[in-house]
Formats: sequence, structure tokens, C-alpha cells
Amino acid sequence: MHRWLRALAALTVLSTLLVAVPAAPAAAAEDKRLCHHETWGGTYYCKYHHEVRTLPNGTIYFIVVNVNYQVWARWRNQYGQFSAWTGLGGQVWRGDPARGVADGTPDDLRTRLCDDFLVVRVRGTSGEWYWRARLTTGQWTPNWINYVNLIPGC
Repeated sequence: MHRWLRALAALTVLSTLLVAVPAAPAAAAEDKRLCHHETWGGTYYCKYHHEVRTLPNGTIYFIVVNVNYQVWARWRNQYGQFSAWTGLGGQVWRGDPARGVADGTPDDLRTRLCDDFLVVRVRGTSGEWYWRARLTTGQWTPNWINYVNLIPGC
């Protein structure tokens, strides 16, 4: 009988220890859900959202972060013709996207119109912000430029 009581006491102590030690929290898995747009096609990470901008000449740009964590663009001109996807190079931040203050959408990929050209802004792998612009000539600036050197007035 004493063995049985000692075994029961030992199990009670052991179960108390197991309950008292909190489990380490599991690391959050990276969100790798993929999206596909019916009109624009392509596959991109949902967590970065997508950006759509219309230029003054009627050309519409669709900007995404593809499965290689690079920024890609596709456009439709004013006559309804689609371009092929064009890679803008570089690598974007792979962690959880920052959230926009106003609307709560992911903020690691944003676009804006500055005068007649399109500016794409991303957070790079270093965590710093970079931009690249589509000029009125239709060409993109040659490289991603650190956000500190943002175009005046934009």
C-alpha cells in the first residue's frame, strides 16, 4: 500500500511540475499564401497586396511582389493591350509587412503618381525603404534608390 501511495505522490508532484512550466511559444510561420488576379494574371504573395495606378495617358500599371520576393510590373496601354511581366529587380523584405496607417493594408509595397511618372516604393531586405520610378519616356530609373533620397515634391 505504501508503494502505491508513494507512486501517487510522485505522479502528483510530476504533473504539478509539467503544468507549472509554460511551453515556449511557437514561432509564427511566414505567410506564403499566393494570389492570382483574374485580369492581370501572374502569381504573387498575398501578404504584400498589389498596387494599381493609372497614368495620365491612360496606361494602367499593376505592381506585385512575386514568389521570388522581387517587384514585378505589368501594364495595359490606353488601347487595351497588355504587356509582358517586367521584373524591377532587387529583393524585398520577407518578414511581416508593415501596416499602412490609414487603411491597414500592407505597406511594404506602395505606389504613387508624381507629376506624370509612377514611383514604386518598397522595403528592402535591410529593412530600409527604396524607390524606383517609371519616367515619362516609359523607361524605369536604372536602380532602386534609398528612400532618404526621395524625389523632391513626391
